[in-house]
Amino acid sequence: MFARDALQIALATERSGVNFYLSAAETSSHPSGRSTFLKIAEEEKRHLHELEHEWEQLIKKDKNILKAPVFLHFDYDALKKIFPAREELKKRVHENLDEKRALTLAMEMEKESYNFFRRYAQRFNNTKGKEIFLMFAAEEQDHYRTIQREYEELMQRSRN
Repeated sequence: MFARDALQIALATERSGVNFYLSAAETSSHPSGRSTFLKIAEEEKRHLHELEHEWEQLIKKDKNILKAPVFLHFDYDALKKIFPAREELKKRVHENLDEKRALTLAMEMEKESYNFFRRYAQRFNNTKGKEIFLMFAAEEQDHYRTIQREYEELMQRSRN
């Protein structure tokens, strides 16, 4: 049950990330900012597809797993604070958001997501729950590092 509930949380997180980055791309009229958000959205989509595959495998193993009561309760409203809705996004993303600012904003989102899962993991003692949420945090940290490398490369190109 725990794996089922944790996967549902991870799926919701990735879906929120995809929606955020696609909305950010729509909001930004600056070509490099838009392109950056679309690129990150594609990366998030890949992660989402991997999780969906895990979900399918879990359901194949035990078709009754969906009927079991929820074991892990999750605050989905807190997730909305990490990847804001379109209205909040418009406050953060200006139409002329360039690539540098787009990458900075993406790093902020991934860092918030990482911190969120780290804090969530701390609610558990040495259990499978702690392990799963630390794994989610590590994945968000990987996203952050990928974006950070791209940001550093951009800064290096602009210096030359």
